[in-house]
Amino acid sequence: MPITQRILGAALGRLPKFINPAQHAFIDYATAATFLAAGAALWNHHRRASVCAFLCGSATAVNGIITDYPGGLFPLIDYETHGQVDASLAGITVALPRLMGFGDDRQSRFFDLQASLETAAAVLTDYRREQSGSIRTKLPDFSHMRRAA
Repeated sequence: MPITQRILGAALGRLPKFINPAQHAFIDYATAATFLAAGAALWNHHRRASVCAFLCGSATAVNGIITDYPGGLFPLIDYETHGQVDASLAGITVALPRLMGFGDDRQSRFFDLQASLETAAAVLTDYRREQSGSIRTKLPDFSHMRRAA
């Protein structure tokens, strides 16, 4: 993780964690939409940046869809795990332009900014906080789907 993300995390880490699960879900889907819109806008101008934006947007959307929080459609992972994935996605977001060979292009700045915003949202969210009635605490039972041995 770049030094900017570390400094941002350390600075914001001293603030209270005030983002609740519903607000976090909104931020996740807004982030995914921003990535997907950027991917579409970059398609004819910078194909590698476009593909990276589509990858980041898709990963962010899937992380939200499978989380056990308001806005999650298929509650396969708990909110705390979602937070760990969020932190990983911020690191991937900032690394992808360098891995795809456009780290020195101006399009990489978009990914740096998005990673900073993802880091800020992650640091200001209390992933262990559960609001009564808004987060399901038990995952669905899929045991009936196992094959008989």
